[in-house]
Amino acid sequence: MAFINENPLFSINGKVGKYVVRKFNGKKIIALRPTHYKKTKSKRVLVNQNKFAMVSNLAKVVNSNPLLYEIWKSSRLKGFSPYHKIIKANMKHATEDGLSVCNIIVPPSQFNFVGDILL
Repeated sequence: MAFINENPLFSINGKVGKYVVRKFNGKKIIALRPTHYKKTKSKRVLVNQNKFAMVSNLAKVVNSNPLLYEIWKSSRLKGFSPYHKIIKANMKHATEDGLSVCNIIVPPSQFNFVGDILL
């Protein structure tokens, strides 16, 4: 794997012959492309791909709102970015058919509220 320094004259992205240039963890890298991709026919994999696609679209819509973006960014959930935090929080709530009523657009509360205390 090779790293590319930014050049003010031009920028390389995408496929270049049998190599692919992309950004990974904030750095440009060059990697060898696979010769071919084997598309699976497994029902379980297709269901998970569908769930991920739905949650990914939800994350894209939520991130497009600046206020919701900042709320997810400041949340204490573990994640590389607000987009990844949204996906992590919502994947467990998605069903085979897609999103459910349990999916969230704001992170879970960081506070533990106590309803009533008996002494």
